[in-house]
Amino acid sequence: MVVTTASSVEQFIIGDGIAGAVQGGYLGVEYALLSEVLPDSSTEAAKGMGVPQTIAPMMAPILLLVGPAPGSGNYASLYFSAAIFGQADAIAIIFIRKVR
Repeated sequence: MVVTTASSVEQFIIGDGIAGAVQGGYLGVEYALLSEVLPDSSTEAAKGMGVPQTIAPMMAPILLLVGPAPGSGNYASLYFSAAIFGQADAIAIIFIRKVR
């Protein structure tokens, strides 16, 4: 949330650096787990791994339109929604009992 509340370029860069480091660490573990959990990797290898990268760009323009002035680029709603989806994903991972 540092990026959404940044009042200067320096704060934005620091927030973006923090977000990038956290995202890099999280996605590395996420894709390692995803590659082990996907069914029948011999015939349908990586079929479902691109779903998040397909859905996110479709949702971003809609989330940017939400706000006081249409077309103003409400990045707070975009980042807040990303945080909510990230938390939901982390909670869903808890219920994975074992990796095949």
